[in-house]
Amino acid sequence: MYFLYFYSGPLKVQSNLSEPVVSMSKLLRIKEGDTLNINVDDTVDFYVSNQKYFKAEMGEVKGNASVKLTKRLKN
Repeated sequence: MYFLYFYSGPLKVQSNLSEPVVSMSKLLRIKEGDTLNINVDDTVDFYVSNQKYFKAEMGEVKGNASVKLTKRLKN
């Protein structure tokens, strides 16, 4: 038997621009005002409640960061 229910609460959504790897020695030398170089991919993963649902492109709308959902992933 299958049950159908609707979730009416807020859902956590997120997309990570980058996940840089930093050596421990560099991490210990970082100080306020330092800049870390990161590599940014053309597409990012878009998560809903910690599950990957879409591929997306990073962008900007009226000075705010945005994501454009480009492909729904099969779950």
